[in-house]
Order: sequence, then C-alpha cells, then structure tokens
Amino acid sequence: MTSKPGRDMRPNNGVTLNVDCDGVIADFVGQLVILSDFRFSFMDIDKYDHPLLTKELITRALHEPETYKYLFPVQNARPALRGLYASGYRIHIATNRNPKTTEYLVNWLALWGIPYDDLTLLGFANKDKNVAGGDILVDDKPVNVNSYADAGIGQAILFSQPWNEHDWISPAVERVRGWDKTVQAIRRIKEGLHA
Repeated sequence: MTSKPGRDMRPNNGVTLNVDCDGVIADFVGQLVILSDFRFSFMDIDKYDHPLLTKELITRALHEPETYKYLFPVQNARPALRGLYASGYRIHIATNRNPKTTEYLVNWLALWGIPYDDLTLLGFANKDKNVAGGDILVDDKPVNVNSYADAGIGQAILFSQPWNEHDWISPAVERVRGWDKTVQAIRRIKEGLHA
C-alpha cells in the first residue's frame, strides 16, 4: 500500500472510502478504444470478458507509460473525489492493477489532481477487494461489491457501466449511475453510519 506523505489538515469525518480505479476513476475502456484505433466504441463493451478486450491491448494500456496520455478520468470523478476528500472522507484507491504500474498510476493521479490517502494495487492474483477494509466500497465489478457487502465489511456501491448492466447484484448493494449519484449515495450511507 502506498500512502501520500505529509501532514493532513483537512477534517476527518471517520469514513474510509475504498474506490476502484479503472471504470470508476479512470476511463480505462475509453483508453482501450483509443489504443485500438477506434475498432470498437465504449458502448460495444457490454461484459468484462468481451472478445475485443484482448490481453495484448490491456497489457499495452497498463504497462506502457506513454499510453497513459490517452487515459482520462471518468466524467465528474475528479470534482467528486476532490469534494469528498475536502469533506474529510479518507480515500483509499484499491485496484486490481499489477503493482509494477504503481509509478504510472501515481503520476496519472497527480497529473489530474485526483486526491487520495492510500493506494493499493492488488495485482491480478489477489482480486479480493475485501482485504482493503474500510466503510464503503465503490467499484464497477459486481463480484467485488457483492463479496464486500455479503462479508459484512461495509456498504457497497456498484458504479454502473455498460459492462455490468445485466449482472446480478446482492440486495445489500446499491447500483448508481455517475459520480453525482455516487456522492449522494456515499453521503446518505455516511449519515446511516453515524446515526
């Protein structure tokens, strides 16, 4: 786990958010569309194991530093995370990227001014977001939010994307569309935690 150095003078509201990176903060599929020379569109990706998402394309997107110039934040992710961070939420980015890409991701987060307290790259062998702990998980992968909620670790929010629209989610998981609705759900959950 990587923590940002320095003294933090912002308020602490006692809530830790575990936020996935790809598909929630970073528009990874948008990056893949560009790297594929637009052979498919964002809306073409309707499942995680789509045949257009080749291992070669994903490896190139993750491991070649120059490809990060094509990686943009998900719409409204930056202002939403800045607002939550300033409001005292502890932001822990927990993602299933290869730890060898830590430097690229840290530089990308800094470039876009996306705040966080901790960063954990779980790699591809340990895909279990439950190890991150925390109070609320925001992720676009149904298996992650289902496991987190069903284990009783905390509240889980499924960040809706075309590739998870048809997947089953636990009744304990809330599905939201976009960062504005995500922030509303996070604030509502926080009030329930501190009630």
